[in-house]
Amino acid sequence: MIDIGVNLSSKLLQNKQGLSEIEALEQLVATSRTNGMTALVAIGTNLKQSLKAVEFARLHPDFIYATAGVHPHDAKDLDEAGKKGLASLIEAPEVVAVGEMGLDFNRNFSPPLIQEDVFSFQLELNKGQRKPLYLHERDAIDRQLDILEAHRQHFESGVVHCFTGNKDSLRRYLDFGLYIGITGWVCDERRGNDLVEAIPYLPLDRLLVETDSPYLLPRTLRPKPKNGRNQPWYVKEVIQKIAEIKQMDILEVENITSRNARELFTVGKTRPGSANEAI
Repeated sequence: MIDIGVNLSSKLLQNKQGLSEIEALEQLVATSRTNGMTALVAIGTNLKQSLKAVEFARLHPDFIYATAGVHPHDAKDLDEAGKKGLASLIEAPEVVAVGEMGLDFNRNFSPPLIQEDVFSFQLELNKGQRKPLYLHERDAIDRQLDILEAHRQHFESGVVHCFTGNKDSLRRYLDFGLYIGITGWVCDERRGNDLVEAIPYLPLDRLLVETDSPYLLPRTLRPKPKNGRNQPWYVKEVIQKIAEIKQMDILEVENITSRNARELFTVGKTRPGSANEAI
């Protein structure tokens, strides 16, 4: 199984009493492997977290892969020094996608115009790299698609991370040639109905699975962990729910989503010289 969305540097994952950050990481990696995980994609949501994702990927070049970008919530904090740092960082071979980036007009933790500027900036950065995009969007699909269209020559594909939309928004993203990342949201009987109804229309060759760990713990998970933290290997719950909706074998969904992740992010391929390059 491949989880294409883990917040590896989150304090919730790193908060292991008596363990250093690296010791906690090693424990998480070991447990993930034991539970059938073959790779994790560590999400970068700002420059600091992106640097951490790359650092962790260098420690486990056969298992952890990084994204680098600035989430719309953090857009207001990206200064000129941060832009230069990000421009350099996305060139790292450990970085398999640019983002998490996009627009979030639901919470507006950053002003919408600043979100749009930072989103466009990151798309421009990708002009020379043409790496897959790692996209976030809430209540902003029209503007998000407008900006993607304006930068269409700067990317070939990407994934809509933690997709929670309906059939119409699914179709619009698929028309862009994007993959769709499904989380434990699909296991939530309170708010996941639109997503459940959309899943039958999601082509298997565009399907990816993720946990967004340590967040979005699947409500179907039994027994539930006392600490309430989602873990990468709980992606099995997402796979199981998708298999149920699509009336497929669980192992088939697992194999298909792993293959899609390898194809989009070049997961599992050698990153020559990466271990010796400075961040």
